[in-house]
Amino acid sequence: MLELSRLEKGVQQSAFDLVNIETLCHDVIDLATPLAEEKNQRLILNVETDSSLSLSTIKGEANLLFRAIFNLVDNAIKYTQTEGNISLTCHISAQGAEIIVCDDGPGISEEYHQAVFQRLYRLDSSRQGDGFGLGLPIVKAIIELHGGSISMASSHPGLTVSITLDQ
Repeated sequence: MLELSRLEKGVQQSAFDLVNIETLCHDVIDLATPLAEEKNQRLILNVETDSSLSLSTIKGEANLLFRAIFNLVDNAIKYTQTEGNISLTCHISAQGAEIIVCDDGPGISEEYHQAVFQRLYRLDSSRQGDGFGLGLPIVKAIIELHGGSISMASSHPGLTVSITLDQ
């Protein structure tokens, strides 16, 4: 809770530096692949970079951005069935980056898309697992600390979570 409060107040912006988003997404996939393999899931990374860019960087704090993206991929692995599919797509342009985590799991009903970003909120179906309902609020706080936005959409089947980070 303390960390979430600090993130919401923006206390860590002084640590911002250039972060290579493409490298960060590769690192997330490297760490998450063994988790997906345990459930025989297919985890893929798609990187789409504007050909005019020499570097795929944005200003931010690498550890926080890694944590946010990893949390989304980890959630997709947890809540997607055995042999399911999960993708992490990163669109990089001169304007910034869009990072999309998509799965073909059970998804979240649209009526709860905003609620899951509230502190301590957990869907009834997820209460048997570990966690305290702080993961997605922390992700949202990290993204907003970076001046970005996060949204959810139903994929039928599955869930798509999109992060937008401006340059």
